Amino acid sequence: MADNGKMIVGMESSLRMRNFPKSWMAPGSGDIEAKLRKLLSTFGDLTGLQVVTEENELTTATATFADAAMAEKAVKALHGVDMRTAKQKREAGSRPPSEDEKFWAQILPQAPEPESEQASQETYLLVEGFPTSWSEAQLRATFLAFGGVERLTYVPDSRYGRIARIILKDRSAMERVATELHGSRVGDGDIVEECILHCKVTSAAVQKKEEEARKRREEKEARKLYRADVRKRREEARREKERQDKEPNDPEKDETKDSQANKAIKETEEEEEEEEDRADRKRKEKRSKEQKEHKKKEAARKAAARFEEQEETLRQDEEEAARLAAEEAEQQKKEEAKKSAAAAAYQEELRQKAKEAAERREKEQQQREADRQKREEKRRLWEQDRMRREEARQRLEEKRQKAEEERLRKEEEEKQRRAEAEKKREEERQRKEDKMRRYEESRMKREEVRTRNEIQRELWEEECMKREEKLQRWAEEQMRIAAEKKRKQEEERRRKFEEEMRKWEEKRMRREEEMQRRVEKAAKLAAEKRKQREEEKLRLREEEKRRREEEMRRYEESRMRREEELQRWYVKVLQARDAADQRKRAREEERQRKEEKMRRWEEDRMAREEVRQRREDRAGS
Repeated sequence: MADNGKMIVGMESSLRMRNFPKSWMAPGSGDIEAKLRKLLSTFGDLTGLQVVTEENELTTATATFADAAMAEKAVKALHGVDMRTAKQKREAGSRPPSEDEKFWAQILPQAPEPESEQASQETYLLVEGFPTSWSEAQLRATFLAFGGVERLTYVPDSRYGRIARIILKDRSAMERVATELHGSRVGDGDIVEECILHCKVTSAAVQKKEEEARKRREEKEARKLYRADVRKRREEARREKERQDKEPNDPEKDETKDSQANKAIKETEEEEEEEEDRADRKRKEKRSKEQKEHKKKEAARKAAARFEEQEETLRQDEEEAARLAAEEAEQQKKEEAKKSAAAAAYQEELRQKAKEAAERREKEQQQREADRQKREEKRRLWEQDRMRREEARQRLEEKRQKAEEERLRKEEEEKQRRAEAEKKREEERQRKEDKMRRYEESRMKREEVRTRNEIQRELWEEECMKREEKLQRWAEEQMRIAAEKKRKQEEERRRKFEEEMRKWEEKRMRREEEMQRRVEKAAKLAAEKRKQREEEKLRLREEEKRRREEEMRRYEESRMRREEELQRWYVKVLQARDAADQRKRAREEERQRKEEKMRRWEEDRMAREEVRQRREDRAGS
């Protein structure tokens, strides 16, 4: 998989993770996949992310990075990090974290999977030429006008750094898309880096066949160069032998030169045989590995064998011609030695014939030498031109590689700066969240203290009411006791009075009227006093009740004021959150506007490209 962002050329690497923060796993905490994607994107470009919850409720995640270095960086930064909050650490008494409280991350080993027959035959768009600054978003936006991308995979490439295999949602449109986009210029140079795309429709099997054909062509070129070198050495040996034949006869020198020529020819033949042996070994190895192309290789081997037979026949013919020439020269020497005593005229005639023949051979040799020199000069000029083209191509390739390395270095620096900025923003956000959390904890503590104070106040008030009720009951009891005592005293006095009245009946009778008035007056006064005491008690009770109601009213007003202040503070917090949400929505809308602008720009570009294509078609027709 190859998702998201810039990728340094390399192999993908997968990362397995578990032991996430408990706040992520709590119900209503949000999408854990989005949080993981945001966390891991700070280390590099993700090409895939999958979160799985197993039967034992253990949640694991598998993330695939575009490059193995990114995965190693994530493991170094995340593996073993304590996932507890500051409160949980305080509650644990600052003890070291257990294994299930530490973030666990490991790189999965790479296991190449064999391609299935269906996958090897599946067609796709091979896209080349896009810069390393392009992410998956730019590639997907490029093909958005053609129905969208179903699957996108990055592949390392020695020429462009990386290429992309793309399968469109509308697979029937791949040929049309490749025709329209191949060689077209994409990007505005400001937001999206400008480049020229190269597209073609192919498959894994076709790619494999093209690679094998390229290797065969390279091997064929190497064999041609080697055979040309062998021919050149053979031609040089032949010219050396002819030059020796033209020189005056010196048996020792002739034998030395002949031995040197024979040695050069023998070395050439040995090298040719070694090359043939190596070619045979390579053919045998390829025949065992590539059974499907047996017929093609067999035909190539037969052609090579025919060529070698022709070369061998040519070499044998040349050796036979040289042997016949030597025998003929030896025979001529013998005849000349026999005829030397014959006649000077006959010898002169033979010498003249020999001279004519030598001149004729010299002319023929010069003509062949001139033709060979022309061919050599033509081959040398072609070789020089090829070398110049090769040097120019190498210089261009070196320049492109240097530019590519510089761009990769700049992109890496920019990526590091963005990662550092993102890390600083994350630390700032974390500090703000910690500050808000500490403030929230302090507020909760104050709220708890206030609630405890209110509860204690209510308990104190209830206790006071109970004491007042108890005091009231005690006063009533005392009054009842006093009344009972007074009643008993009155009865005792009445009894004593009756006894005195019986004793002093006459005196009582005389003073009865006066006593009766006194008793009535005393009763009246007592009734008035009792009534006054009852009214005073009622008045005091009403005043106490009003006082308590006033205190309760003032307490309720104070509590309402505190509630209003708390409500205003909560409204301010909500307003701040709403403002933050509005800013976030504004940023999201701005991002959407930019994407919409980019999409409109792409549509306009495609429209201009279509108009240009139609004009070219009309001009061509």
